[in-house]
Amino acid sequence: MISFGAQKILRKMIECEDAEEFEDAELVCEGNACWLGCWRTTTTIRNELLSICALRDVGEQGKGVERYTINAHGRKAAADRSYIPPELYFAHSASGGQK
Repeated sequence: MISFGAQKILRKMIECEDAEEFEDAELVCEGNACWLGCWRTTTTIRNELLSICALRDVGEQGKGVERYTINAHGRKAAADRSYIPPELYFAHSASGGQK
């Protein structure tokens, strides 16, 4: 289950996309700072969203700035915090629930 903060970021990304504010719909990170439009978030939230495959990396490799957009898994997690992508669910089950 993702945190409320992570779900809030996903919902803001969807809201910005729906409003066609595409620049504000990208999660942009550089070093320890991450921004979604004018809202600041943490790399912890970014890592949480990456861990459930909720983001698509659209950054230019090697440029120092990371850019992410929401994907289908992220949209499902925005609606349901307990959503786990099927691939991750089966991988977790196959390992006996251990990390």
